[in-house]
Amino acid sequence: MTSTSSTLAPHNLGKLTLEPAFDAYVFRVPAPRKAPHTIEGSIKVSYALGPVAAFTRQTFDLAVNRGAYYAEAGLSFEHAPAQKILFSGVLTFAWASGQFNAGHIGVMDGGWNHVGIQLSLTYSPGERFYLKPHFELTSLAGSAFRQHLEEPTVSSFGVAVGFFRD
Repeated sequence: MTSTSSTLAPHNLGKLTLEPAFDAYVFRVPAPRKAPHTIEGSIKVSYALGPVAAFTRQTFDLAVNRGAYYAEAGLSFEHAPAQKILFSGVLTFAWASGQFNAGHIGVMDGGWNHVGIQLSLTYSPGERFYLKPHFELTSLAGSAFRQHLEEPTVSSFGVAVGFFRD
């Protein structure tokens, strides 16, 4: 799968931030199956609560599964205990329409999809370089999804190495 994202400029209204975006997905699948390329539009709304922000993202399919709906809500947190270190975490709850789940997962069942947590630590020893170990744990919440998978809880760990652009 290849995706292209276009996030429009965020709009700040005091502690409230609105972030509209469009995403295009191009799937590469073996012949003779036709790839379900699509475009999604979304809006993320977040509200700052000190070091924590409450957020929700509402996403609609605008092409192949027109009207299919996916949403998530949660809390995000960032803390810089030192100048070169940034700790961040996100707790999310997601749900979707049956139409969305049928198109993406193959299960025509709407409702709660998953619960997840993401943790990362970004270390920037210089102005242009960073090292970022990260961990993610996701558990599929919907019973219709759980019975179609060998392992309904997925975890991943990785380390990103990158460079900041000017």
